[in-house]
Amino acid sequence: MLLKAKIKAKYLDAIIAGKKTMEFRQFAGDDKMIVTDENGREVELKINSVHEASDEMASAIRRENADIRWNEVEPIMVIKVSPL
Repeated sequence: MLLKAKIKAKYLDAIIAGKKTMEFRQFAGDDKMIVTDENGREVELKINSVHEASDEMASAIRRENADIRWNEVEPIMVIKVSPL
């Protein structure tokens, strides 16, 4: 996955120096993401919200999407999207 976002120089400097290890974002309604499938089709989507899946939801996501190799120790982030 490639996520692209703007950042202030002082925060980027802190990340590069190893002093800042987390980045935080709010989604204000004008945020977008581009998704690309295995055939090269691309579509831009509006990001409505982002949250971490609960344990129960993560189990259901893994079960219903068994064709994806899930890392069992990493959280699954849920990104609510809509067409532009």
